[in-house]
Amino acid sequence: MKYLIQIIISLTILIVACRSESRTRLSGLTGSSGEVLVVMSENAWNGGPGETCRELFNQAYEMLPQYEPVFDVVHITFESYKDFFLLHRNVLIAEISPGITESGILVQQDQYAASQLTITIQSAGDSTFAQQLTENGERIITLFDELERQRITAANRQNTDRELISKMQNKHGVSIVLPEDYRLALDTTGFTWLAKETGSVIQGILIYEYPYHAPEDLSPKNLIEKRDEMLKRYIPGSVPGSFMTTEKEFQPLWTTYSLRGRLNIAEMRGLWKMENGISMGGPFISITRTDVQKQYFTTIEGFVYAAGFEKRNYMRELEAIVLSME
Repeated sequence: MKYLIQIIISLTILIVACRSESRTRLSGLTGSSGEVLVVMSENAWNGGPGETCRELFNQAYEMLPQYEPVFDVVHITFESYKDFFLLHRNVLIAEISPGITESGILVQQDQYAASQLTITIQSAGDSTFAQQLTENGERIITLFDELERQRITAANRQNTDRELISKMQNKHGVSIVLPEDYRLALDTTGFTWLAKETGSVIQGILIYEYPYHAPEDLSPKNLIEKRDEMLKRYIPGSVPGSFMTTEKEFQPLWTTYSLRGRLNIAEMRGLWKMENGISMGGPFISITRTDVQKQYFTTIEGFVYAAGFEKRNYMRELEAIVLSME
């Protein structure tokens, strides 16, 4: 289960490579969702290596209305790395010693617990460690982030609403891993709104489709215009004449990629707000799939309203649902 990262590593390859290992000795994970355990000497933590770690994991989670770190960091020394700490979900180990002759990054999955990810950076000195972490930091973030979403998806699979999933498959031609605590808030032609309410926190899933004319339809401008058109029509506010829309003051982030190597996806992350109504808003993620043969787009979106609460973990839950699309 040991891999040396020199350029880049694929999480999918990593998972497949580790499945042959025996899991009879593995226990349950510890640690909170969105948390990374950093194992590092006290001197290193108070010096440059610790500062580099904090800078990496304290960077802002994308497109939230207020600052939240991409990961919460818990630091312990090597002497404390035992017992339940060995079972932590996400672990970064800093092995810094003049005796290390070859620097590298070691990635291990399921070392002490199922679905655990441990990344060890081996360096001869503080400056080498800082360079390694800086050069590979975004890849490390991606590995931890992807596995967090996979854990959520795996948990959702144990608690799905099969009837609702089947309904979405038949109506929209998409399959998503949907936990059973979502309900139908609106079911109309070409548009579905699924909602989950936990106290004063609202998480929503929107699914809709519309005609495909040309590849240019997948531009950020057209996606935002279509999004606003659908939201105005189907997501009203509590005040007459109010409706959900895209916050234009902070332009959404937009990217395209291939999802699981099969689906051509355009992704937007941004903020939403209520127009002409009471002050409400929050973050959203939207992915749009192109079906050239059938000449239409399908969009699946997740949004959260959580006034007064941190929103990062709610968004990760929504991302796991949205990105489970088949």
